[in-house]
Amino acid sequence: MFKRLRTLLLLLCFVVAAGVYAQGAPERINDALADLSTRLGITITLNDLQNWSWGQDNYPDTSLGCPQAGQVYAQVLTVAYQFDLTYGGNIYDYRVAADGSLVLLCSITALAEVTEVPLGVGGDPSLSNPICPAPPVGIIYPPTRFIFGIQGRVTPGLPNNVRTEPNVNGALAGEIPGGATFNILAGPQCDEFGNLWWQVDFDGLVGWTAEFTNGQYLLEPATAALLPTGLEAISVDNADQISEVSRLQGNFAPALAWSKSAEADAPPLLIALGARGSGGAWIYDTNAISESARIVQPGTDLTTIAVGPESTLPLFGSENGGIRLWDISANTTLVERAFLQSQADPVSAVAFSSDGTTLAATGGRAVLQQDVPENQFAISLWDVATVSQKPVALRGHTAEVISLMFNTDNTMLYSGSQDATVRFWNVADGSSTSTQLPAAVNAMALTSDGTTLIIGLVDGSIQTVDIAASIASPFAQNGTPITSVSISPDGTLLAFGDGGGIVHVWDIAERTELMVLQGHTGLVENLSFSPDGTLIASLGEDNTIRLWAVVGGSVG
Repeated sequence: MFKRLRTLLLLLCFVVAAGVYAQGAPERINDALADLSTRLGITITLNDLQNWSWGQDNYPDTSLGCPQAGQVYAQVLTVAYQFDLTYGGNIYDYRVAADGSLVLLCSITALAEVTEVPLGVGGDPSLSNPICPAPPVGIIYPPTRFIFGIQGRVTPGLPNNVRTEPNVNGALAGEIPGGATFNILAGPQCDEFGNLWWQVDFDGLVGWTAEFTNGQYLLEPATAALLPTGLEAISVDNADQISEVSRLQGNFAPALAWSKSAEADAPPLLIALGARGSGGAWIYDTNAISESARIVQPGTDLTTIAVGPESTLPLFGSENGGIRLWDISANTTLVERAFLQSQADPVSAVAFSSDGTTLAATGGRAVLQQDVPENQFAISLWDVATVSQKPVALRGHTAEVISLMFNTDNTMLYSGSQDATVRFWNVADGSSTSTQLPAAVNAMALTSDGTTLIIGLVDGSIQTVDIAASIASPFAQNGTPITSVSISPDGTLLAFGDGGGIVHVWDIAERTELMVLQGHTGLVENLSFSPDGTLIASLGEDNTIRLWAVVGGSVG
């Protein structure tokens, strides 16, 4: 019996329902299920499991990461899957070679032996907050939801002490009542007990208060305003009435996306990535935007996000080169469904085909079946049905690729790069053509009819590229770099953010500016129209997400 510690990432109570992303499990999981069935003397299917998860990795030998005493293993690079199958009160850790030649039961762990490690205590020090110093023995510094310059509040209930120094021995300077809001001036300071301290200003009371202590968070980002009801879809006719309706604050990375809830009448979810020290993905229910986000913590920083047809299973890229699928359905526990080692460097862009059959990823050096120098800045393709890397490798860019998107029938993949080109890839054979642009690409969007790419460049220009002709032409010129672009669901509006913190809304057909949205105090890092077209979410360097809308009803 192998005893191990598990963090909150392992979600033991989630029951896998029939049909929940059935194609998200690779075929090799059947080999693990067959072996488990033989060992237990009964037939076990996915639907019999209490929980399951999987990942794919490259192992240096045929031990597949779990060598046994007295065994000799071939020293050959072996691609294999790891499956954690929870059944009958035990977790069975299986390793299965991608070609099915090896099926190894690595360990069996009783659920009673799985220890949920309290934040700030014990566990793997490599999981400690990277913005804190190396933790003392027995301590893990937890993720922070703060960064200086934003507003926070004390969680409702007891007041928080404010001290003259960032430790429990500092002199008491006062207190902040439960639910009260304050400004964050500096921090964090990480003490020897696993506590995180921030210098704050509460109505002139300046001092240090603890975000986290004794295994719980005492502070949270300031509450966002409830969204008004009766929001109209933003259109050419009403774009001049757009205003800010709510604001989220936190330690955000420059990536966000919208994901519809599984229920037809449910509000969309807004997903933002956490920056270094915060990490993970922050998931907001727009019906309850004033409540704290649910946060996915995968154990490594996430770098980018794409949403596919099953929009409650977004695709994330991560700092360690992996791409991940998480189930973020409302009213369920957050569950990681897949991990694929796609890159040797941080992932810079991911894409999900509209039919849900193919994933694409890029960033630095790609981990491809053939190891050649041209793998630098290459793009890998993954087949969702078999959960395996496709043999086609997309090589040709000479600098970082920052945007990927499939065409409407998923036969082509478009990539925009800092090498000042956009490439058009045939996903069947990997052939490509390219269009030269005046400057490096910062952002890219595809028009709803699938005929035109709209591309924002670092030189402040926006170019349109006619896909059929592979010809670029100027659309607009801005005074600062274009940092993000998004097209409204009906295809009539272009929203783009710039290096001056401005959000611009344009009529695409008339090529005229309709509205300028000001409020961010740093460049606009990302923006996106909501799936129903009623909201624009813009993420700024000022660590705020501003929600813009045309108000047609009352506050709910």
